Amino acid sequence: MKLNNRILILHIGNLVQGLSLFGFASLPYLDEDLFIPFSLIFRSIQGFGSAMYLTPFYALINSFWPDTIEQKMSQAEFFTSFGWFIGPVFGSLLYQIGGFPIPFIASGVITLLIASVLIKILDHDMEPNKISDESSERGQSLQIDHTNTDPLVINDTITSVIHDEDEPEKEIGYFHLLKHYEISAGFLTYFTLSCVFTFYNPTYAVFVENKYDKTPNTIGYYQSMGALTYSIASIFLVARIKQHKQYYIFIGSMICGVAQFFYGPERLLGLEDHLWITLLAQMTVGVASAYPFVLSLPFINEDLGYLYPDQKEKAINLSSGLFNWSLAFGELVSPVASGFLTDTFGFERASSIFGLWVLLSTLLYLPVFFIVKNHTKIQPKLDLVL
Repeated sequence: MKLNNRILILHIGNLVQGLSLFGFASLPYLDEDLFIPFSLIFRSIQGFGSAMYLTPFYALINSFWPDTIEQKMSQAEFFTSFGWFIGPVFGSLLYQIGGFPIPFIASGVITLLIASVLIKILDHDMEPNKISDESSERGQSLQIDHTNTDPLVINDTITSVIHDEDEPEKEIGYFHLLKHYEISAGFLTYFTLSCVFTFYNPTYAVFVENKYDKTPNTIGYYQSMGALTYSIASIFLVARIKQHKQYYIFIGSMICGVAQFFYGPERLLGLEDHLWITLLAQMTVGVASAYPFVLSLPFINEDLGYLYPDQKEKAINLSSGLFNWSLAFGELVSPVASGFLTDTFGFERASSIFGLWVLLSTLLYLPVFFIVKNHTKIQPKLDLVL
């Protein structure tokens, strides 16, 4: 997809999201029988706009800043999580001030204002930085950055030079990417993380209100604790990581799985019921989830540079689409599963069952270590070229 088209789709998605919020504000004025159907309609429109915005957004990060994608992803996730942090707080305040429509009207106005600013900032003639697979032309000598010790980056450079450019390119699609185990495992990680972020949406507030006798007006503050620690970790910790991303991804995901047993907490642990234990589990998940969420997409894109050196930009565009599909699918199934498990087993046991799923899905990531290790065995080829 061309740069200008990606920017156009991004703008349209942002505008659609903003307009959908005004639809939510109109719900109290509809007949009672129409409330649920139109809620679903506006939520579908909002989700469609979000997908239109996020898919080119993450692809553009790699196009404009291929050498600093980890830092840019961290910055993007910082502002995303900061929105998760202040959203429940200000939503609660605005609800107290003006009732149901006011939070949606305020969010809609802010979204449209941001959209108008982005339209001015993102000039359609902006050219992204050259991606490594487009940087070498026929007859150009090999230039290796000896300060960059990342094996995947070095291998991407070498593969681009020694590749036969007269060979016709093969078209690639989503299934070409997913047939590679490490790519599928990466998107399974994103699906699992999306479930982690949304599993407690329909049940957490009810649990805290009933278990610890908290009012609905204060629950938003408790819900924002995980987002607060996520934003801090993403900008101050994860942004510094350049190498061995797969290990951070695995360890962070495992910690997320273990922390689920303390949300209740699980009765078999023998712990007494305290709200601070639940909050500590939330905050732990916030820190731990920042590592796999921020690092997985850059890691996937690095591997795509190895797998498809001559079609890297297209592969990255496809991976951005799969990334958003993974998140959307998790947001779809996780709240449904949460409601079912909570009704069947109770909040405490439902959290533990979900923790088991997170741990099992994370174990499926282990073979990636060996696959990537094979990819980075490039020293003989490096010596030959040099």
